[in-house]
Amino acid sequence: MKLPIVVTATVLLLSGYCGMARAQADLSGMWMPDRSPEFERMPFPRGGNLPYTEYGRQLQDAFLAEFDPQEDQPAFFCVQPGMPMSMSPAAPFPLEVIQRGHDVTMFFEAWSQYRKIYIEGFDRPEAILHTRMGYSVGHWEGETLVVEVTHLAERTMGRELVSEEATFTERLHVETGKDGKRRLISDIVYTDPVIYTQPINVRGVWVESPDTMMMEYSCSDALYDQHIERVRQGRQ
Repeated sequence: MKLPIVVTATVLLLSGYCGMARAQADLSGMWMPDRSPEFERMPFPRGGNLPYTEYGRQLQDAFLAEFDPQEDQPAFFCVQPGMPMSMSPAAPFPLEVIQRGHDVTMFFEAWSQYRKIYIEGFDRPEAILHTRMGYSVGHWEGETLVVEVTHLAERTMGRELVSEEATFTERLHVETGKDGKRRLISDIVYTDPVIYTQPINVRGVWVESPDTMMMEYSCSDALYDQHIERVRQGRQ
């Protein structure tokens, strides 16, 4: 007589587990930066009237006094922009996402960047070095992956400044547009007490593009050589 009760309980547990699994959005696939007006995009701000600390303002003023922000950005010469800039890119390069139970892996064609998001509750390596992509640990809140990012490498050159004390919280989820295509949306609240006096909001939007193929991203040394020659000629 107890067997039906045990079976019923097992079915209920399995149903609940499956329901939890379905609650997690599927982030996997090939994605391209979305430019449709339906979804608002907020790239990482560059210069202007940003809420700089005194130190942040000094860095920005020093760069602008010596370099042209339209010509001398490090990313123009194969320097990886890293996070959080890469989640809201200006250039039309694809992103490949591979999602597993214990992690989410992102491959950015631009600058050949690689990002790993470790999921809480599973074994993961300890953060050791500060890197441009940082150290990401996430947990699921329904269909949203909430990611805490630390250990970002310092960047004091260019218009996009980062200190080693910078952190950000990212919320990744999927929405379907009016055209029926899925969008991968990254909402970021970026905090850097060394550079900025208040948080910075960033929003990246990617549209699914299953037929897009990932290619090797390669920079030519000639680009930088040509740039140096132009700068030298301008100083003569």
